[in-house]
Amino acid sequence: MTTIPRLEFHQDKILADIKMVCADFITKIGYSPLSSIGEDNVTYNTILSEFASFNMEEKLFRKICLEASTIAELCYSGTSAEVRVFIARYSWYFLYIDDYCQRHTDRLATFQQGVFSYMIAEDKVLNDLRRCLADAYRLWDDIPANGITVSGLESVNGCLIEKLLCGMPISPDAGRWPDFLRLKTGAGHAYAYMIFPKELGVEVATYIQAVDDIALFICLTNDILSFYKEELAGETANYIHLRATVTHKCPLDALKDTVKDTLDAHERILKVLANTPAYEPFKEFVNGSMGLHHVLSRYRLADLRL
Repeated sequence: MTTIPRLEFHQDKILADIKMVCADFITKIGYSPLSSIGEDNVTYNTILSEFASFNMEEKLFRKICLEASTIAELCYSGTSAEVRVFIARYSWYFLYIDDYCQRHTDRLATFQQGVFSYMIAEDKVLNDLRRCLADAYRLWDDIPANGITVSGLESVNGCLIEKLLCGMPISPDAGRWPDFLRLKTGAGHAYAYMIFPKELGVEVATYIQAVDDIALFICLTNDILSFYKEELAGETANYIHLRATVTHKCPLDALKDTVKDTLDAHERILKVLANTPAYEPFKEFVNGSMGLHHVLSRYRLADLRL
């Protein structure tokens, strides 16, 4: 089994290096500080109410509701309340599935078969998820709605892959494996399409050529801004460490390479969307994505004093 290398620096050195890389990334992207959502936020309270019947530990329940609502409110602030509630609802399911998969892998494994076989799922949460995916067609045109639903199904499968193949040997020659897995688990294409609901009136042809880069940007931005907290926790089952393994580099260099790829994708997106009505919604989304990672305490970016 290939051992994923760890950063072999003193913790203070690790902190300084990660801070420098992350600060450089955020500076180059550009970020106007945003505030966290309050307890009185309408989307947050709607989600709390909708999912109150699920039998979950209270702290985890509120954490998922807050994170799902923050994604919707900060990243999609230019959309209607109806769209933001859908995005929060969609996010809730896929945040919850991370926990659900640990307990009910078998039920999740047959979810997609059930969707295509018109079978009622064993759990209410899976039936409700299916209704949520179908609801995308009310708010997005057919092609983006298809993308949102397919990306959701891919995310379910990605979660299963992570769970079922946990601990498998990572071949140092599996160069595409980290990106393959990350785009499965991250639902990046769904969140890319969500930037452009019907109500904005942006034609699909205006932004479709940028969608894959937007999905990449979404997933890799999360990997970059999650790396600090994951490194402190000693986590190695993440994109940066997988990338380090298959590129035969140390994790810090893999982080730097990931930053370069993300900045390159960002630049390509801006060029594709320049002088179109898709440009400003994307810019607002990017700032919201930066804000999301700053205001949610689990990312611990406050420790870096960026």
